[in-house]
Amino acid sequence: MAITNLQSRLLGGCALCVAAAASASGDPLVLAVAELDPVVVTATRGPTPTVADGLAATSVISRRDIERRQVGSVEEALRGVPGLNLTNNGGPGKNTSIFLRGTNSDHLLVLLDGVEIGSATSGTAAFQNIPIEQVERIEVVRGPQSGLYGSDAIGGVIQIFTRGSETDGRRSYFELGGGSFDTYRGAAGVSGGGERGWFSLNTDVVDTAGIDSQTTFEPDDDGYRSLSVSGRGGLHLGRFGELRANALHVDGESAYDGNPDFDAVNETETVQQVFGASWLVRPWEPLSLTIDAGRSEDRSRNFRNGDFRTRFDTSRNDFSVQADADVLDQRVSLGVDHVDERVDSTTGYDETRREITGVYAQLLGELGAFEYRLSGRTDDYDDFDNQQTGTAAIAWRMADRLRLRASYGTAFRAPSFNELYFPGFGNPDVAPEESRSVELGAEWSADIWSLRVAAFDTRIDDLIDTVQAPDGSFRPENVNEARVQGVELSSALDVADWELGVAYTYQRPENRGEGDNRGNRLRRRPDQILQFDADRRFGRLDAGVSVYAEGRRYENAANSQRLAGYVLLDARLGYQLSAAWRVQGRVENLLDSDYQTAATYNQPGRAVHVTLRYSM
Repeated sequence: MAITNLQSRLLGGCALCVAAAASASGDPLVLAVAELDPVVVTATRGPTPTVADGLAATSVISRRDIERRQVGSVEEALRGVPGLNLTNNGGPGKNTSIFLRGTNSDHLLVLLDGVEIGSATSGTAAFQNIPIEQVERIEVVRGPQSGLYGSDAIGGVIQIFTRGSETDGRRSYFELGGGSFDTYRGAAGVSGGGERGWFSLNTDVVDTAGIDSQTTFEPDDDGYRSLSVSGRGGLHLGRFGELRANALHVDGESAYDGNPDFDAVNETETVQQVFGASWLVRPWEPLSLTIDAGRSEDRSRNFRNGDFRTRFDTSRNDFSVQADADVLDQRVSLGVDHVDERVDSTTGYDETRREITGVYAQLLGELGAFEYRLSGRTDDYDDFDNQQTGTAAIAWRMADRLRLRASYGTAFRAPSFNELYFPGFGNPDVAPEESRSVELGAEWSADIWSLRVAAFDTRIDDLIDTVQAPDGSFRPENVNEARVQGVELSSALDVADWELGVAYTYQRPENRGEGDNRGNRLRRRPDQILQFDADRRFGRLDAGVSVYAEGRRYENAANSQRLAGYVLLDARLGYQLSAAWRVQGRVENLLDSDYQTAATYNQPGRAVHVTLRYSM
């Protein structure tokens, strides 16, 4: 998925507005920021000028949000997005799962700069290994998106964009921080450009002693360290369009607790690599053509007290062509995706490669006060029958500030390599999981206040579960069904130098399969989620607090092991030392709450962090 030329121009206009606001500020030490609606590309595989104008429930986390809230990881940045909860297995760098609208953690498609990432064996992305200082913004699109993207997008799509833009001009930044649990981090970057092209280079390092990740064995601190580099760039070729390229490389090392009775591994070395390139050309005025190529790699080396045990390397090569035509205020998009997934491991998988080809079409338009979107896609897999999915959405602007919308969509998830081909476990006859969703929403916006609400109902069939065969072995089977109903509410208010935001989710993720667990809650998903943020500026000083709360959850399908709800309070301060230098400090988990998001796995207690930032 390319970031189109139109998007670049829109983003450029936003940047110029911000720069103008900053230069007009009376105090040169305080950088004014113009609050502009962001350009969103994930919801339609092309630029949508504002979040409110999209036909899918969408949240955008900007670089300003990341620095204002002083979050230390991608997981922290995502915490509080409506309809989203996460679990973590013991602190920084440990396995993290994200559940969107109550669906499974592998019902989520994750993109980085337009390239799909994640392990082809486990079927999930390693959010814990994506450095937050490399992130420019995050787009979260909730609801089924398989009609554009194919497999995995049952709960939605998360796209992460790394730092760097052709609109930044010549800039550099430097950040240095540290805090509790012997945590140290540093980051630096430089960007520049002119009429013919632009570039951005960034690096980041993190080192922490961590906490004791698990309560049951190996009582010791389990550290994490990572080193990452990224780059983006582009060339303007005049009538031949423009070329863009991006790359990210992350090396990580994480220690955790492994059961000594089973000689389980307790150390992992990981590599995350993403490469992408795109060419955008406009053969004639109504038509634009985008050609994308990308590669993502997920590698892990696993050890027991320094002794090598296993290796899992997966790669994904993708190639896509998309044509967009704007005719009479309607946009028609046609595209083809081709993906080649491969596994290379010390474990002898029965199959180590598969190819997928997807063809999709989309129609966006307006008819008076109505906006609509129609999309459809078919995916051809080596492993099973073709999958057809689609989405239909409509919105009615019934007043200047009030907008109502409705949508229906289908989606699917293809089985992972582990479910299909893991020796002694995989089942090559297992079929894709399929879903259908209905959503109703309303949006109200005023000069200083906005309100968004959405109600959704998702039904999932042929859920894959592990069952015991008559011979005592275990294998995946399509045996379960689920239904998730919920309501999301979010609101923002900017008044008297205050920025206030609240997000609330009520959901009921329910097992609808046959058997003893029918009617039970799906594991590790809370019934209620609340996030509240309050920030205020006092000249050079700014202060803020965040409150995050989750209701009860259950660790197991039988709902016999209950995890209590919890409340987290974070506080932060920042001071602008000069036009270029800024110091920030935050206290996480100020109340020192003792909680778990997954049974037996600890979470950090109260922690203090300080960061010095330079940007010019």
